[in-house]
Amino acid sequence: MNDYPHLLLVRFSEIGIKSKKTRQWFTSILLNHIRYCLNYFNIQDFRVSNQYSRIFVSTDELEKAERIVSAFVPGVKSISKTIKCPSELEEIKNVIEKQLLNEIQTHSSFAVRVKRVGTHPFTSMELAAEIGSFILEKCSSKQLKVDLTSPEYTLFIEVREKDAYLFHAKEEGLGGLPVGCQGRVLILVEGKKEDLANILKMYQRGANTTICSFKPRDDFNKTFLNFIELILDLQSKSSKEQHLLFIESQKDRVEEILSLYSRSNSKAIVMSKNLFYQIEQKLPVTIPIFVPDIAERPDFKKIDKILKIIE
Repeated sequence: MNDYPHLLLVRFSEIGIKSKKTRQWFTSILLNHIRYCLNYFNIQDFRVSNQYSRIFVSTDELEKAERIVSAFVPGVKSISKTIKCPSELEEIKNVIEKQLLNEIQTHSSFAVRVKRVGTHPFTSMELAAEIGSFILEKCSSKQLKVDLTSPEYTLFIEVREKDAYLFHAKEEGLGGLPVGCQGRVLILVEGKKEDLANILKMYQRGANTTICSFKPRDDFNKTFLNFIELILDLQSKSSKEQHLLFIESQKDRVEEILSLYSRSNSKAIVMSKNLFYQIEQKLPVTIPIFVPDIAERPDFKKIDKILKIIE
C-alpha cells in the first residue's frame, strides 16, 4: 500500500514575473482552465490547488492528467509527477528507500537538487548532501557515484514549509499565458500546418480566437479540422458555431476580412506569411497584423504532441 500521495506539480510560465495583483488574477484563470480541461477530457475525480508559485493536481489518473495539462493548458512552464511527504528528514529518506531507490540504482550516476521555501533545520545544500550520502550508503553494493555535472539520474526535492515533493522528470508545458486573459483575435487559415502553428501560438498567448477560411470546409482534411475544433472547445468562452467560419463569398476577400474583424470584436488579425504577402497592401495600417511565422519558426513539435493525443 502506498503511504505517500502521488500528484502533479505544475510550474507557472510567464505568470511568475507579473505584479502581485496581476499574478493573482492570471493564477485564478489558470486554475479554472486546468479544471476545465480535466473535465473536458473526462477525468472525473481530481483536485486542483495553489501554493503561491506552484499548482498541485491530485487524481487517480495521474498519467492522463499530465498529458492533458502539458499539451493543452497555456501558462504552464513544466510539470512533474511527484511524491508528497512531510518535510522531516526521516520521512524523505523513507520515501526514497521505499519508492525511488530501485530506480536510482539502475543508473551509474546521480545528483540531488534541493529547493526550499520556509524555515527548516537544514539548508538546501545540507539536505542534498545528507540525501546523497544516504543513497550511496543504501546502494553500497552497486557501481553508483555522484555526478553533479551530468548525472544519469537527478533526484529533485522541493521542500515547501511542512511538505516535501520528490520527483525525477520535468515535462515541458505550453508556456505563455492562461487562455482568456487577453482579447479576441481573428485568425485566417488556408489549411496548412503553419495555420495550426498560428492558432496554437495565439492560444498560448492567452487569446480567444475567431478562425476564418475562404475555402469550403470540404477542402480541409479531418486532422486539420479536429485540431481547430479542439482548440476552440478548450476556450470555454468560445463556440465553434460562432468562431469557426467558412466564408464562400463572391465579395472582395479583404472587405469580408475587415467586416468579420469588426463583427467579432477582435483586437488583431493573424495570418500566415503566404497569405500576408497576398493581401498586405490592401489592409489598413490601423489594424494590428500578426504574422508569427515571419518572426519565428513554427513549433511543429507541440502541434505533433497534440495530434498524437487526439488522433
